[in-house]
Amino acid sequence: MEREPLKILIVTPYLPHLRIGMAGGLLVRDMIKYLARKHHVSLLSMISQGEDKYVPELEQICDRVETVKFLRLYDTNFMEKVALLWDRAVKLTRSLLSTNPYIVKKYWSRKLANILREWTSEEPFDIVQLEFTQFGQYRSYAKAKATVWDEHDVSFVPRFREYRKERSLFMKLYRRLEWHKCLKYEVNVGEHFDYIFTLTDNDRHAILAFNPNLKVSAVQTGMDLDHIQPIQVEEEKDTLVYMGSFSHRPNVDAVVYFREKIYPIIRQQKPNINTYIMGKNEDFLPKLPDDFVITGFCEDVAPILSKCEVFIAPITWGGGIKIKLLHAMALGRPVVTTPVGAEGLDVEHGVHLLIAKNPEEFARYVIDLLDNPQLRRRIAQAGLQKVRERYSWERIIADIEDLYYSLLAD
Repeated sequence: MEREPLKILIVTPYLPHLRIGMAGGLLVRDMIKYLARKHHVSLLSMISQGEDKYVPELEQICDRVETVKFLRLYDTNFMEKVALLWDRAVKLTRSLLSTNPYIVKKYWSRKLANILREWTSEEPFDIVQLEFTQFGQYRSYAKAKATVWDEHDVSFVPRFREYRKERSLFMKLYRRLEWHKCLKYEVNVGEHFDYIFTLTDNDRHAILAFNPNLKVSAVQTGMDLDHIQPIQVEEEKDTLVYMGSFSHRPNVDAVVYFREKIYPIIRQQKPNINTYIMGKNEDFLPKLPDDFVITGFCEDVAPILSKCEVFIAPITWGGGIKIKLLHAMALGRPVVTTPVGAEGLDVEHGVHLLIAKNPEEFARYVIDLLDNPQLRRRIAQAGLQKVRERYSWERIIADIEDLYYSLLAD
């Protein structure tokens, strides 16, 4: 029996558009695009400087789009930077005196809260879905038949890992405090939602361990396989590639970890190795050797990813699903990563990708792939097949729709 289309409002801190260079924003964009094929989807989003020009494209997909300005450190003029630094300093101070973590205080906007309250009071939404940890704080301003919190990662998990990695005593105390605040915030705020989505079973189990009464489902992310497909280009010998947004600290730490722990081992056997580093906000990266090629943001990542022999993801902390791995696999690239990088993915080591537990193992897997074209092809083809079978948006959207309708039936 045909089900009635739903009226859905998505609320997000990142403009869901390809050109913002944020994996989470790309995920939300794809979800909106596929939901909008059957349902009435509206969008309320924070928007940063220079992003206004992307809104018309979203207006073609959504029934209605509203945005609220939220400055970020990159691409600011002098006066914007002064205002931004003052705003962040005030919010950091308030977070130190509050039970809420800094990431929550940082993304507080009275204007967004008022728009959300007014909009959902005027229009009868079936579903209001708040994206990311920091937007759970707006739950009390949303009116709908059902509210959903889409936790792209359960933040107290990466906060704990960050605390464990920290060596500075002062910063270790601060990281521990933020970890505890995130844990308390997520567990308490979660009680006020009708449902919580996580991207991995690990995250689902983590939050349920602290509050088993929450309604939580692991809903995988998808890849837009209509537009992300392998292309035919000639590979460059002994080339590696990594990509990410480098305003996100785990991506910077991944590059540092590779440069300090893994790269010297590889270079002993591969003196002509070249490593491409792709992504926005490259100014956050430390100085790297000359054989690291910093490309900056690339709207189309396929040409560079496809010419590099191995995609590396030396991720040591973070949470949720690492969409960059799925992207590389969807382009037919063999992947070497860590247990944290592969976390939450339905993949098998040695079949769909290679998972290294230490720097020596990581370097050995990379060298094996560089030296063995047959192994590269086998891993790449198995990874591509897994993405096509398991991570198509059509399949995942069907699961999300079933959860929406079951919520409304309850």
